[in-house]
Formats: sequence, C-alpha cells, structure tokens
Amino acid sequence: MFQSAREDVRKAATWDAAPRTLREGARALRAGLGLAPEARVVGIVGRLAQMKGHAHFLRAARLIAQRVSPAAFLVIGEGPLAASLKEQVRALGLAELVRFLGYQAEIVTHLAACDVSVIASIYGEGFCSVGLESFLARTPVVMTKIAWVEGIYEHRRNALIVPPGDARAIAEAVVELLTHPELAETLVRNGEETVRACGIGPTADRYLACYEAALRTAQAGMRNGRDS
Repeated sequence: MFQSAREDVRKAATWDAAPRTLREGARALRAGLGLAPEARVVGIVGRLAQMKGHAHFLRAARLIAQRVSPAAFLVIGEGPLAASLKEQVRALGLAELVRFLGYQAEIVTHLAACDVSVIASIYGEGFCSVGLESFLARTPVVMTKIAWVEGIYEHRRNALIVPPGDARAIAEAVVELLTHPELAETLVRNGEETVRACGIGPTADRYLACYEAALRTAQAGMRNGRDS
C-alpha cells in the first residue's frame, strides 16, 4: 500500500507545480465516490491492524457525525481487521457515512479529498509517512502521540496531537479543525515547511554535518594523542 511513500515525499521538490493537478484529482475522486460538495470528509490511511487504532477512529467518527453535518469518513487500506471494523461500523450506525476503499496507490490524492487526515496509531510502529503525505496533500492532520511523532510533528504548529486510544480527543480535534479554518490553514502552511525540511537534500545536509563533526572530533583526538 505504501510503496509510493518515498515518491510522494520526493514530490515536495516540485511543490509549486502540484496544487492544481492535486485539487482536480481530489474533486474528481469526491465526485466519483458520490460525496456531496459540502460534505466534511475525514480520512484514515493505514493497514487495517490493531496497532493503527481504527476502532478508536470509528468511535470518534460517531461523535464527529453528531456535531458536523454532512460528514463522511474514508478508511483507506486493507488488512486482517477489515471484517470486524465493518461490523463495528454497522453496530455504531455509521454504515451510510463510512466508506472502506481498500488499497489505493494514489494516497496523496485520496488525502487531498479529505478535509482532515487522522493518524490513530496506538502503539509500536516506526516512522509513519502518512503525516508527510497529508502535508503534501495540504490536508490538516490529527495524530496520536506515540514515539515517532517527536522531532517532526509539533502540537498546534503542524498537527493536532492527542493521546492514543482516546476517541473523544480525536473527535474534539477533528471538529476543531473543521470549525476553525484559520487553524487548519496554519497547520497546512507549517506542514509545507516540514515536508520540505524532510526532503532528500536537507536530510543529506544534516547527515553530512554530523559526519563532519564526528570527523573533526576524531582528528582532534588523534592530534591530542600525538602531542601527549
């Protein structure tokens, strides 16, 4: 599902050329899904596995739908919990609002079709590229606070960060973004800066600076050893 993640991040190099094509693709996708133009769309991308927290996302979806109308929810991905999550949707009375889209190659286009992107992971994964892909899509992000968040994502600067496993906190953050467009725009703007900083060139420069500093330290130690 995420084979194109690296290519998506590389698209930051051609950032200024992308918006029009991305918007057109997002509009076509929403129309193809039968979503009303005024619908507020919330999406989650990831393998349908326990660690991704989809059950909490769906409980949050019910709370969001009680406060935002019309609302729609896109679940993008496939995995072992597909059947149980679909049953949860039925039990929550959300069958008319939640779409399971399965595997999708064009992740950024699907994220661009959303008004908010949610990362609901609850434990144990490495770096997640969906946040950066959401930034590429110019879609504000709500994410849970787990280890890989540190150093890239900052609460109320480029994302809203909530405790893992807290459906109510996820819902509150999503509703805040849907009802405060100025905050959403701030997160998107800062997200653009973040994804540029995570590009190949800046990352290579940081690695080079670390190697050069280590080399200087080693050379100084060698000199001191000869002088003693």
